[in-house]
Amino acid sequence: MINFRHILLLLLFTITIFSCSSPEKQSEVNTNPIVTTKTEIWLFHQTRRCKSCKAVEAIAESVLRNEFLDIKDSVQLRKINLSLPENNQYAEKFKANWSGLYLCTQTSKGEIIENLTTFALFYAQIKPDTVYSLLKQKINQNLRL
Repeated sequence: MINFRHILLLLLFTITIFSCSSPEKQSEVNTNPIVTTKTEIWLFHQTRRCKSCKAVEAIAESVLRNEFLDIKDSVQLRKINLSLPENNQYAEKFKANWSGLYLCTQTSKGEIIENLTTFALFYAQIKPDTVYSLLKQKINQNLRL
């Protein structure tokens, strides 16, 4: 039969285990932070463009103009026409074969690529504010890595 003393000892033991942390692990985490150097918005399109593709471009340009103009060296928009053979290298890198929206963030630990194509193309015409907000949020998030 478990009595009050056993419960109290178990509780104290549990608190002691969870409250102790290794200072070595904490210092390891803090000594090598990830530093973001640049975030790029990659907008892929064909020569002939649909309304959704044009809407995504307008939203991306608006986000840059309204939210990140003061740090334009850290956040840039790259427009890539996939109909041109000289852009094949970018299509291969991002695995893009049609219209697309990608965030590419350069960090001290390497490159992070995020594909926002499906969401952006689906909502660009019907809920442009939603795409604007998501893009702004993702860029801010990436700048804080």
